[in-house]
Amino acid sequence: GLRVSECSPEQLASNSTQACRVLADPQGPFAACHQTVAAEPFQEHCVLDLCSTQDPREQEELRCQVLSGYAILCQEAGAVLAGWRDRTLCESPCLRNPCQNDGQCQEQGATFTCDCEVGYGGDLCTEPRDVPPPRKP
Repeated sequence: GLRVSECSPEQLASNSTQACRVLADPQGPFAACHQTVAAEPFQEHCVLDLCSTQDPREQEELRCQVLSGYAILCQEAGAVLAGWRDRTLCESPCLRNPCQNDGQCQEQGATFTCDCEVGYGGDLCTEPRDVPPPRKP
């Protein structure tokens, strides 16, 4: 069973914790992975996370973090997940094009990293970097 003692009955009945059920839903977007990676611990983690805050925006963020964590494990294990973001309303962190100066956004679950073009650095490729001059032979 789920260890959700930290959650009140009201919280367990609320929409946000219901939103965690998508993880273990045999008809849901993660079903392709259930044979490969057990969904229950993630579902439990998701519910406990959501009980830790009352802020709906924070709950949404935590939920998507757990879902994307599960999705990453699934994909690393070779399961093919199609369209889970659409069906869970979790945006890709790269959707907003956070990387500047033509940096390439690499999705890392709920966060991202930027692969910067030559001459730029920093988390969002906003910091100019001196390009070392080519060494003369």
